[in-house]
Amino acid sequence: MQAFIGQMWWDWAELEWLNGDQDVTLRVVMRSGNVDGTGGMMILRAKRNLEDIINAAQGLWKDREAWVKLRALIDLMTGSSLPAMLTIFDSQPAGVGKALGESLMVASLVMLYQHTITLRTPTPPGIFRDRLQVAIGLYPSNTIVLGMFLEAEKGHGVWGRVRSQLGDGGAKEKGVSRRAAEVWVAGWEKGRWEAEAERTRNGLVAAAESDR
Repeated sequence: MQAFIGQMWWDWAELEWLNGDQDVTLRVVMRSGNVDGTGGMMILRAKRNLEDIINAAQGLWKDREAWVKLRALIDLMTGSSLPAMLTIFDSQPAGVGKALGESLMVASLVMLYQHTITLRTPTPPGIFRDRLQVAIGLYPSNTIVLGMFLEAEKGHGVWGRVRSQLGDGGAKEKGVSRRAAEVWVAGWEKGRWEAEAERTRNGLVAAAESDR
């Protein structure tokens, strides 16, 4: 339960996972849960041990997040469904404020991205895109979420859908960081910047002058 131990285990497991060696990855994750071996009963024991560690690490939220990712990675390594894996993230208490909930959402999306895009694992495309739509609605100023959302929409070429999802025309005001991100968004489709420049400039001026 020392601080950062969970993050060290996760860094090792992620290294092996992205290297494409599933057997080594599973062994590392099992060892992080104090279990040797990879049989069915051993996997169940490692899952329970990791869940106990997660529950005991309530005060160390970044370390707890690392343990959550290790617990989710076991599911990926042993053939559980992606919705079941995502439930591990969604079932975690968000705690005080939104930082933990936002961080867990980003962590789950990065894991999905690595699984589907980096490692090219056959996956129903709707799972990633649907979760991104939820995330961009909850955390519109998070540039990691925004970048993955734009990447996922690239092959579909529906600018109006991107605009709608990003909240253009809505009643909620946007801060400076969100307006600044729109400079990036405007370059999503070639030829859009010329038409978007003045609108984005005016929005940045308004946001910069706001008391917020």
